[in-house]
Amino acid sequence: MDSILSSDTKQPPVYLQNSDIRMMFHWFLDRLDDIPAAQRTNRISRVVSPKYFQRLFEPDEPDDDEVFWKLILRCQADGLIRISSDKKRRDPDQPPWSGKRIIFRRKCEASLRKWLNRPVITPDEVKWCRALKAHAAAFVRPDLIERPVFTGTGKSPEQIISRLAAIPELVKDSPLTVRHLSAKLFWGDSKVLDGREQWLCDLLGLPRGAVAERILPVEVTFPFQSPAGVLMLENLDAYFSACIGNWPDCKNLIKIYTQGFRGTAIRIRNPACARLHFSDQNSPASFQLTAFCNDWFRGGTFAYPVYFCGDMDWAGLSIFRALKPVFSELKPWKPGYKLMLHAAKQGDGHTLKMAGKTGQTPIETTRNAWLDTHVLSFLKSRNIFVDQEVIG
Repeated sequence: MDSILSSDTKQPPVYLQNSDIRMMFHWFLDRLDDIPAAQRTNRISRVVSPKYFQRLFEPDEPDDDEVFWKLILRCQADGLIRISSDKKRRDPDQPPWSGKRIIFRRKCEASLRKWLNRPVITPDEVKWCRALKAHAAAFVRPDLIERPVFTGTGKSPEQIISRLAAIPELVKDSPLTVRHLSAKLFWGDSKVLDGREQWLCDLLGLPRGAVAERILPVEVTFPFQSPAGVLMLENLDAYFSACIGNWPDCKNLIKIYTQGFRGTAIRIRNPACARLHFSDQNSPASFQLTAFCNDWFRGGTFAYPVYFCGDMDWAGLSIFRALKPVFSELKPWKPGYKLMLHAAKQGDGHTLKMAGKTGQTPIETTRNAWLDTHVLSFLKSRNIFVDQEVIG
């Protein structure tokens, strides 16, 4: 009886190509998914009735019922099910399936899951599937949330999915950022939907712009003298230190704090996505301000050099690489990197583990020959890193 389960065959039995047989076993697996493994004490069975086995009682073709029953008997012969009778004596005028009950054999679960591509899912995943089915009409791409998301909120699948389904109504009249949407929907937590603008549009079939881009603040400080170039800095403390003159060789440079640029670099020169904020310390003349804004937002080249200096680690070099396509003339600010290299060689560097940076991913190139030769090669060979605050 257990021949098909005990054999080494990797192919599903041919009768699983029959839609009614597949439906029968999918129901069995659905029931198993509903019951935690520790609570599976009762047998799982189904009475052969018109409600559950319509093909046997209302065949589309004259022989459909007989064919289906023979396939069910094949399932029994292969040890996947057992057929019992609810009646002590069968009426000879009734078909052979009259009064029968299908009892599913638990030992066939693993094989059926493999053949039907039905991996084990947890009770929470079952609840998720039910909630998704209840709100299916709201989603253009339900496949994007076929597995649970935002589980760290501590809320039920129904609560999470119903809030996602409510987004189209919220943005119907006016676009909202993911921070606004998240705070309104996810119990005051504004960061749940971070980075999911495109995902939300795909999931819900929203038109472009329905989920508004978050505005990037660009902090800018002009020098007292006519600017000789632009220096973009990764970290806030380093930016303020350079602004008050603690960094060497950048006195006549426009300083810019690049917070938020990584991964969204293409947006920083888009007037719909970025706002320039000029420090009151050294207010530029109106003609300088106009020229700078024109150069920044029109996407052309600046009248002077543009530099970047970030931490001497994988993330800092990744920011340079992300900014390079946006600022074609971008160069590394060599005085800063040389000071960091010197500090590392003098023993003032750290490992990624020491600084909690183990999540950073190495890169193969910065797309700048000088950085690759002097900084990237050093990091690859020594695995010693330095933050830019060591300067000044």
